[in-house]
Amino acid sequence: MTRIGASQVFFNIVANWNANKLISDAKSMRTVMKAVSLDTFEAILKPLDDFQMMVEQGIEAVRDLAQEIGFATIEFEKFFGNTSDIEYMRDKLLELGEAYAITGVDALAAGSRASQVANLIGRGNVELLVQQANILSEISDLDAEGAMRGIIQLQQQTGFMYGKMNRQTFQTLSLESQRLVLLENTASGLNKLNTIANRSVAMEGDIVHVMSQFAAQGHLVGDSFEAMASMSAVLLEAGEEQGTAGRALRAMYARLGGNINGATDEMERLGFVMRDENEDLLSMEEILGNMNMRWDDLTSRQ
Repeated sequence: MTRIGASQVFFNIVANWNANKLISDAKSMRTVMKAVSLDTFEAILKPLDDFQMMVEQGIEAVRDLAQEIGFATIEFEKFFGNTSDIEYMRDKLLELGEAYAITGVDALAAGSRASQVANLIGRGNVELLVQQANILSEISDLDAEGAMRGIIQLQQQTGFMYGKMNRQTFQTLSLESQRLVLLENTASGLNKLNTIANRSVAMEGDIVHVMSQFAAQGHLVGDSFEAMASMSAVLLEAGEEQGTAGRALRAMYARLGGNINGATDEMERLGFVMRDENEDLLSMEEILGNMNMRWDDLTSRQ
């Protein structure tokens, strides 16, 4: 075993004392002491080797991280565009990642996804959108990039970040007004997701995944954001998987909206109101509400 520190010093003293006491031949003495010196030199080199190995491991780890940051930066710059404020926005995203304990790679990845829809939210609002994704990541099982994808999917299908505005009206606003609209409506949407998740066994990430498969159809018939999130949570709580729950709700909208196999006609034959005065299909929230009031009166076959 290689000796280090005090044990090595003690060994050298004992070896020298024993050599002087037991060996009278000078040549043998020199041989023994040379061996002791070599052992000491080896003991000195061992910590240096360990230190060099630690330095190399540190360099390797930093190099991998630097490469990942570099690739993430290139991707972000590709989607954000070569504008004068690109360095400022990149630094702000990294600061946001640090504030929410998210790696720089994930923060830039979320920024890349937000930059892909910059024409919808305004290039100056990329930072705000990433911040909201970081918040969703903190309250859910999603990572920053996954949370960003979820918010974008829901925005594309429901426009919930615009509130009661449409895209055309939103784009006429000043940057500051746009930020206020986005912040208020996105925070409201995340709060609704969190509230519904807290009151069920479903997680925010699962609800987002289910909603992303049918929210466009629900939005067309006027279902609210929270109604669609609640329906998703109910199916998840009933034991359905994310994909199955999303496809089931999408199929319900399709069958009723398109009257597939006479589904809407059959509902009306049973006495349910399915359309408003303009002959537009009622929202699923209204249809299920009407069914709930008469559920006990229906037979199992019905």
